[in-house]
Amino acid sequence: MSWLARRARAFLRYGPGFAIEVAIFWVMLEAFQQLNYGGRIITGPQSRRILLLSVIFVVLALGAAEARFGLYRRIWKVAGIHDAIATGFAVIEASLLITLANWALPGDYRVFRLAVPLLAAPAALMGIGIFRLLPR
Repeated sequence: MSWLARRARAFLRYGPGFAIEVAIFWVMLEAFQQLNYGGRIITGPQSRRILLLSVIFVVLALGAAEARFGLYRRIWKVAGIHDAIATGFAVIEASLLITLANWALPGDYRVFRLAVPLLAAPAALMGIGIFRLLPR
């Protein structure tokens, strides 16, 4: 089997689940961003560049965390406590990576307010945990 065929097969096998996890994490981040810390909803439009950059942040951070903890290799139908703990650590790592990348940007170009990734992490973990552990 060629290298390209193996990559295509891996993408078809792991891609949809990863895309759903990215969507869950991104929706949680955007929800906390829109809540504006105090419950006041932001009514001004966000630029497409900022939204695209936020999705790229989530894809890269969650991809790095999933690769580090090997979440793509786990068999979720027989998942146990160790799988749930690894999922928690992966979400924590992704949140920290997004926070650091966001902090490194100049203030006018920040994708999220500084505490948003840390505040959204528990909600994102619940969503991803339900998605991954529900088949069990």
